[in-house]
Amino acid sequence: MTTTRCAAATLALLACTVLSDARAQRAQLSVPPLPSEPMTYETAEGVDIRVVVLARGLEYPWSIGFLPNGDKLVSERAGRLRLMRGDVLLPDPVEGVPEARVGGSAGLGDIAVHPDFETNGYIYLTYNKPAGDRGSLAVARGVWRGDRLTEIEDIFASEDAGGIARLIFGPDGKLYVSTFVGGDPQNAQNLSSLGGKVLRLNDDGSIPSDNPFVGMPGHRPEVFTLGHRTPSGLTVHPPTGTVYEVEMGPNGGDEINALAPGGNFGWPIVSLGRDYSGPWQSEKFNGEGIEDPVVFWMPSISTSGLDFYTGDALPAWNGDLFVGGMRYGEISGTGQLQRIRFNEDMQEMRREVLLGDLRQRIRDVRQGPDGLLYLLTDAEDGAVLRIEPAVAASAAVSAAAETDGSEAVGFDIQIDHVGISVANLEESVDWYVEMLGFELVRPINRNADSAMTIAQIRRGNFNIELFEIEGAGPLPEYRRDPSADLRVHGLAHFAFEVDDALAVMEELESKGVEVVLRPREGGGPAFFFVSDNSGNTFEFIQRR
Repeated sequence: MTTTRCAAATLALLACTVLSDARAQRAQLSVPPLPSEPMTYETAEGVDIRVVVLARGLEYPWSIGFLPNGDKLVSERAGRLRLMRGDVLLPDPVEGVPEARVGGSAGLGDIAVHPDFETNGYIYLTYNKPAGDRGSLAVARGVWRGDRLTEIEDIFASEDAGGIARLIFGPDGKLYVSTFVGGDPQNAQNLSSLGGKVLRLNDDGSIPSDNPFVGMPGHRPEVFTLGHRTPSGLTVHPPTGTVYEVEMGPNGGDEINALAPGGNFGWPIVSLGRDYSGPWQSEKFNGEGIEDPVVFWMPSISTSGLDFYTGDALPAWNGDLFVGGMRYGEISGTGQLQRIRFNEDMQEMRREVLLGDLRQRIRDVRQGPDGLLYLLTDAEDGAVLRIEPAVAASAAVSAAAETDGSEAVGFDIQIDHVGISVANLEESVDWYVEMLGFELVRPINRNADSAMTIAQIRRGNFNIELFEIEGAGPLPEYRRDPSADLRVHGLAHFAFEVDDALAVMEELESKGVEVVLRPREGGGPAFFFVSDNSGNTFEFIQRR
């Protein structure tokens, strides 16, 4: 009898162990490859968006930064910094990047561009130094030289901080640096440790004299806030200048916090999350002297980067907060982007899940200088995505550059951007600005590695990159033969619909633009053509 009971008990214990192991295994869904064509979505605020894959083949991209000339920098966790000229990812990594210890979540991390970049050229990077077995967290600063970093130096390094960090410059000109809590969760509450904190530094790595714990014995003077678990994003709320931080909880309890000097955000003594095995992480959800989150998640979305939207391209989203998510409810293959709307008191009103069908881990989300949203997918074959209006312009587009006091010609543009080769770049830029009301957004810039000179012009949400290639000679005739070498200069042809073709034609003629008219029955133009000073053709069609 005893033997039978022992055997039964043993079988029951084994069954429970097997069941427990099965429950502990991580659930997952397959992630389909990103489509090759742009994707369109209808969203909750009446905004129809288009999502474009700008670049692929990035190895676990972590952060994206924007330079004043329109270039973009993308960090790869594998230790490489990549350069995008406009929307084109260059094949070779940027030179001058410090060596990073790569493995697990360690590697090259965040990017910050100095507010006075056009004066000093400073770029900031976070990375894990290959120092000893554990390595250390560091912030490096270098000078950007158009395609490489020089004069690189560490302005901050510590073996006391967790392995991942985000960076942002606040409106006070100070550099805010977040740190993971690392091995001992109690370090988040320990003010002699830098783990689980947000630090505040001067742009040279020195410590501001007005930091909240300066001069207090046993307190690290770099600390700005404490009680953080895994800060995964920092951004600034433009109306108030407050720095907002997002961090992952364990199994639930992700949260967004509005930072204030000396604020304690509770980890690990207060949490809204559960332990990965199921029980609540802490005995209480709030406590005296603990700051409450602005937003929290249960279940978790494994938060990543975040940014407030302030652009003009998607005005219905103005003021909304976008947060990347890498996994929903502990199920892999459920990455997403979330949009959060607040009232005037920064109280959450509603949320929307975006791009959930893609199932991509969204590592970072940033608003670009063009007012569009840029996302990074966290994958071995990672990508840069851009969110833009599905229709670039639904009303007449007004231009910023005016030369004679009159309003720019009004016409609708249904495409996003094109590249046009021209014979004389300076003359072409002048023609587009004076005749068609474009504005110069990227000054004429010669690529030192090629014979190409580039400028970028914009009208509303429509961008044109003008190229001049040294020694190319006269532009050839426009070729429709698909077997022709398309890399050679070819004359471009673009068509635009307009509400009143006659009015547009008269306006262009008043500016001295030669118009080729094709009339329609009953009078008025069915369509007409104009050509720029390099022979590229624009066709204006009367909207029916």
